[in-house]
Amino acid sequence: MSLMTKEELHRLLASPHGTTHLVLNGQDLSGLNLRGVELEGAMLRGADLHQADLMHAVLSFARLQRANLQGANLCDADLRGANLRGADLRGAYLHDADLRGADLSHARLEGAVISDALLEGVRADSAVQAILAAE
Repeated sequence: MSLMTKEELHRLLASPHGTTHLVLNGQDLSGLNLRGVELEGAMLRGADLHQADLMHAVLSFARLQRANLQGANLCDADLRGANLRGADLRGAYLHDADLRGADLSHARLEGAVISDALLEGVRADSAVQAILAAE
């Protein structure tokens, strides 16, 4: 798979066609306005989403292993069943995010704002569990 430019990715994600189950592994989506984007089941392994605006985005069952989500706005995002194993969520905003059934094992959450989030069934290692319990 070849890497797309940010402009090409933004046009693709803003199109009226379905964007579920896309393969965007390793793509640079940093800083993009992706509010409300529908990426259910998308493959985003190792994608760079730092500082992206994903407010109200649907990322349920997305594969976000090792994705860079530093400082991303994930407020009100649907992350049910998402695989965030090893993802970098430092400084991310997860207010009212739905993380039910998500895998946060080995994720980096230092400085993340996780308030009023739905966390039932979250899979996490002890370090992540300690951060979630403190929120």
